[in-house]
Order: sequence, then C-alpha cells, then structure tokens
Amino acid sequence: MPPQHSNLIAYLRVSSEAQDTQLQRDALTTAGCAKFFEDKISSRKTNRPGLTTALDYLRARRVRSHGSVMHSPQQSRCDR
Repeated sequence: MPPQHSNLIAYLRVSSEAQDTQLQRDALTTAGCAKFFEDKISSRKTNRPGLTTALDYLRARRVRSHGSVMHSPQQSRCDR
C-alpha cells in the first residue's frame, strides 16, 4: 500500500443509509488518501454536507498554500 499523504483527501458518496462506503474507502486508502469526507444521500439532493465540508477544507488548505487534491472513486459521486 502506498504511503498516505496529508494533501490527498477523498469524497465518498452512496445513495442511502443502507449502502456502505467501505469499498470506496478501501480503494482510496490504497491510492494514498488520508482524509475522508462522505455523504449517504441521494444524487437528487443538491445539499451535500460532506461535499461542502470537503470543498471548504480544500479552499482553506489552498489559502495556506499547502495545496490538496480531492479524489472520488467515480465522477458520478460528485456530480448530477
């Protein structure tokens, strides 16, 4: 497993409380992500607290000039 990097963060999303993000988390941990934000919410919802928190985290790190990269297992986890 590659080392975890503090500048790699991950956003995980599943559509319902009955679903689990563990497969996504495992894949992104293997990719080196060290910090995770997640939502268990339908893609039809536009209010995604986990995504909002992840983006705020990225903005704050950019302002401090550290820079960060956000990964998601699939683009569809972030859009729609």
